[in-house]
Amino acid sequence: MSENANQLPLYETRGVVIPGRGVGKSIGIPTANLKIEDEDRLPEPGVYISRIFLAGQTLYGVTHIGARPTFDDSKEVSFETHILDFDRNIYGCEMQIQLFLKIRLPQKFDDVSSLLRQIKQDSLLAKEYWGLE
Repeated sequence: MSENANQLPLYETRGVVIPGRGVGKSIGIPTANLKIEDEDRLPEPGVYISRIFLAGQTLYGVTHIGARPTFDDSKEVSFETHILDFDRNIYGCEMQIQLFLKIRLPQKFDDVSSLLRQIKQDSLLAKEYWGLE
């Protein structure tokens, strides 16, 4: 584990995992969506390296906060986390998420394959950050 494991998070929240629109799962990158109670308290929109606590496990991932411009023009804010090397149904489970490093702004991609490449790159950055293989 890297020295980053001892850093304090930029932001921390907890909530119950709710169903999203299923887009992540359909493209092979499932995400855990949290219901947002207070958008005013969220950090600025972006993609962050994150640590997740779920059912006694410590997991790692990338969290997207903001609108999803690749899929729609809605300004609705989503808070969704792609947990690295994880694919289980966790709807209804309580999850704690800590955000550590903002790695990019949300962006619109021309197609799903471009988005997938970027998420894979984001995931590699997260693995490097946490010192994971």
